[in-house]
Amino acid sequence: KHITSARFFSLLEGTSPSVKIPFPLPTSDAFQEYARKLGIRHDSHVIVYDQAIIPGIFACRLWWNLRAFGHSRVSILDGNLPYFEKLPDAMISSEGTPECQTGDFTVDVNQSLIRDYERMNSVVDAASTQILDTRLSVNFTAEEAEPSEGNKKAMIQASSKARKSFLTVKTKYLNKFKIQKLQIPVLSEVDLQMPITVTCYLGYTACMLAAALHHCGHEDAAVYCGSWTEWSQRKAEEGA
Repeated sequence: KHITSARFFSLLEGTSPSVKIPFPLPTSDAFQEYARKLGIRHDSHVIVYDQAIIPGIFACRLWWNLRAFGHSRVSILDGNLPYFEKLPDAMISSEGTPECQTGDFTVDVNQSLIRDYERMNSVVDAASTQILDTRLSVNFTAEEAEPSEGNKKAMIQASSKARKSFLTVKTKYLNKFKIQKLQIPVLSEVDLQMPITVTCYLGYTACMLAAALHHCGHEDAAVYCGSWTEWSQRKAEEGA
């Protein structure tokens, strides 16, 4: 079921997943074609929501994808579908994606919101950039290995410089869309006037933090799409 007139948007459309980056951004051409197929115009106000186990994780990733490809007029539905269903005048449907006219959305990539491996190496060395990591504390401190870490000890050594630069944010604070600074304690340590790059394990919960930061006034936090999955493997290959 879904909100009446809502259109399903696949985050995998036009992507080329790999072991290092399981959930990459799609190509610009593929994203533009798909967005137009779903009726998105240059002046559309896109509202995104999901019904995920971690509420908002997919909606926030789509929110970031749209902004990264140049569509800034996008909002996240406060409370997601479960909250919307409780409204007395909620319009819920079980029908498929409705027909729509082809949109005229044109991609204009916002590179300031995107971090790849090469740019992350520069970011790690830049004292003026704050890096926030949303993974669980036990993974952040290497008490427990992530699935991509075949040799936990080697990965820790290879990425010690990056880890020292990261601040940990527990994702449970990001599941509430009425976000205020006091609901995310780590923000007391963050300068919202300075550049911020956010990362996670697969490039999804980082987008939740980017949305939270946007709500708190920092509108251009960059997301490292490959996140720890790519970073740990690339550093291991380099023997760094």
